[in-house]
Amino acid sequence: ERFIKPVVVELIPSTLKDTSEPSNCVIMGLTGRTFSLRHIALLWQTSNSILNLTTIALSILLSNYLEAGLITAVPIYFSFLFIYDWLYYQHSISVINESETIRAGYNYGLLIDHQGSATGSGLDYGFNFYDGNYKKTPEQAQLDKFEFCWKQLRLEEGMTVIDFGCGCGDWLSYLKQRGVNGIGINITEGQVMLCRERGLNVIWTDWKKIPGNPSLECQVYDKADAVTMWDTIEHYVPAKYFRSKHRAEQDQIYTNLFTLVGKCLKSDSKVGKAWTSCLHYRKSEMTLSQMFNNYILDKFHSGNYPTYEDRQLTKVAQSNGFVQKMERNLTEDYYMTSVLSASHFGRLKFAYTPFRVSVLLVSVLLDPHWIQRFYWLQQETWMNQFDKDDVVESSPMQLLWILWERK
Repeated sequence: ERFIKPVVVELIPSTLKDTSEPSNCVIMGLTGRTFSLRHIALLWQTSNSILNLTTIALSILLSNYLEAGLITAVPIYFSFLFIYDWLYYQHSISVINESETIRAGYNYGLLIDHQGSATGSGLDYGFNFYDGNYKKTPEQAQLDKFEFCWKQLRLEEGMTVIDFGCGCGDWLSYLKQRGVNGIGINITEGQVMLCRERGLNVIWTDWKKIPGNPSLECQVYDKADAVTMWDTIEHYVPAKYFRSKHRAEQDQIYTNLFTLVGKCLKSDSKVGKAWTSCLHYRKSEMTLSQMFNNYILDKFHSGNYPTYEDRQLTKVAQSNGFVQKMERNLTEDYYMTSVLSASHFGRLKFAYTPFRVSVLLVSVLLDPHWIQRFYWLQQETWMNQFDKDDVVESSPMQLLWILWERK
């Protein structure tokens, strides 16, 4: 039960609600079934899809107005996309909705990557814990990862854990088998449905919308013995704030996060801990190739890493009621997870099928980031974050496991 299996096509039930008002999407089979309207619904992004369709229509109208021929609509369309990016990265103006980009990236992945992270055992959109033993199976390496976290948090049967950004539910499933009540929080409807197919308790919403919403607050406030965040914090700060001049905006989002974590923890719990697995960015001065790689990463999943040298996340957490009890660098394990498994999302080998071609064609209409996603599928963009000659010491990104305790 711990590992993802393909699910049957079915409608998302009416009880699946999200305060951010996402589209009424439906779930797909993960094994490349006949493309249908249900899959189109999963690719629909509401404001981003409307924006892209409007941009296409406006480009065609302008080309007709200029009497330059329909082919002229293509450069006009890409000029609009360039303007959207220019406003976003240069002036921090969001024309394209970042939250929808995050959801779309993972829904898109569930449709495209049917043999990878969503269905491959031990590879739930993260990495495995080899601890120097690269002969482990992915299943064993993931189990070791979860057991390490279990011991660090000092969990016991009957406790409750809230997992922010719960992915496809491997950690929640592990907790369930150990007799712990797991509550997942997830923004991506496809992943929520996969979790619920596994009998897991997942709230479909953006964590940023919990404060101030009584119906959500009552489900998570003062409910958890521990809060976990596996490889999800990277998405929380929009890339429009990537420059150092936006440090205040970055810190405010992390402050809101740890404030929420503190409210989720039970006031009388003997555990009172939080766990983060998060990528941090090491170099403040990026090369052009690194900037382009980060651009592609942002367009696929959206986000910005906290800084590594000055431990940005640690400073914010300590300023908001938490003490760091443990830190461990797992950059090499992250890298080796992709090296050892060709089905890991970091090394996705894209093969064209009629189903996948259908997904790509529909994305051209519904997704303003379709061309960047296409590029992602042709390149090992994720692996470009690592220095293959010296993974830990020289890679621009560093993966840290950190254990926090409430003061």
